[in-house]
Amino acid sequence: MPIKITDSVSWVGVFDWNLRNFHGVWTPRGGTYNSYLVKDGGESVLIDTAYDKFGDELVRNISEATDLKGLGHIIVNHAEPDHSSAISMVLKEAPAADVVCTARCKDFLEHQGVNAKFQVVKEGDMLRVGSRTLSFIEAPMLHWPEVMWTFLEEERVLFPCDMFGAQVIQSNLDAEEVPDIEQHIKRYFAFIFRPLSSAVIKGLDKAERLRPSVICPSHGPIWRDASRIQEIYRLLATAPEKEKALIAYASIWGDVERMAKAIAEGVQSTGVEVVLKDVGELTWQGWSDLLADAMEAKGIAVGSPTVLGGIFPQLNYATMLMRLVKAKGKVGVSFGTYGWGPGITKKLDDELAAMDAKPYRGGLEVRFKPTERDLELCRDAGRELGERIRGVRL
Repeated sequence: MPIKITDSVSWVGVFDWNLRNFHGVWTPRGGTYNSYLVKDGGESVLIDTAYDKFGDELVRNISEATDLKGLGHIIVNHAEPDHSSAISMVLKEAPAADVVCTARCKDFLEHQGVNAKFQVVKEGDMLRVGSRTLSFIEAPMLHWPEVMWTFLEEERVLFPCDMFGAQVIQSNLDAEEVPDIEQHIKRYFAFIFRPLSSAVIKGLDKAERLRPSVICPSHGPIWRDASRIQEIYRLLATAPEKEKALIAYASIWGDVERMAKAIAEGVQSTGVEVVLKDVGELTWQGWSDLLADAMEAKGIAVGSPTVLGGIFPQLNYATMLMRLVKAKGKVGVSFGTYGWGPGITKKLDDELAAMDAKPYRGGLEVRFKPTERDLELCRDAGRELGERIRGVRL
């Protein structure tokens, strides 16, 4: 069912109530594929379509808001299938419509089998819809190279594609009514946009110059408090860290886990927040939250048993993911166990260095089982980690 956004804009997208994994992002309350209809003076333009799995529902929603035979244009801000794979289904019902996109987007769409009459646009070009004006802003790497934004000048509505999104269903599309909206934003941002922080900052500068009144992203709810989502994104792109320690570990017989908990006790004694994660137990939710926690933490501890002379595989995967957060000077510490060959913490220290969580001391390495003395050394290391976090200025 269409949802009215402004005098000329209606949401005609679809809700994916069963979505739980979006690009690796845990989506416990589903997600949306947002498509918008701009209509004025008998003319209408569609901004983005949806994932073709929901193509019939999309066509039905559009037809409830306008006569598809009279649809003039389909603007494609992004060629990824969750935005564009239903284009052919819409064109079948709207044969007069052309596809408006950048030259690079046209290339991407054609290689995905879209056969259409194209109108190629670039930065600064405009399209009239009745008395309304749509302008186009190229936004490369937010989050693919062909991405553009669309801006409705008269009502100052920004359609920024994936940016400013958060995959969660709110039935009336009002972001301000989602009480835990920032948790959904953090998960989405950490996976999709934190690796592209430099492009995000450029995008934020563009958005500030546009001064939008309403922000209509491609996923999740709509922002009528446009400044709030811009502030959240700028914080996450530039300085998301807080006094928080992430302790990520793998443990086979519980020995590394005992060390991890002792380090956590030491950190807690300093008043610093601690997040403890056994990577061997992580679900999609856990992997998604791991990256969001790594983004926020000023300190990271990683621990592993020695497996065939190396790091436990799931912890290797975790450290690879954590590199995506583009850390800036976090502090780190390693810990682990071995049986017949030492050296696991040197390998873990290399992983910490690769994610720019510089080890502040030698790793904590024990043979087989930690003694009470070993565990006290872990608590000491945790206390030092907490104090260093409190002193970190990023």
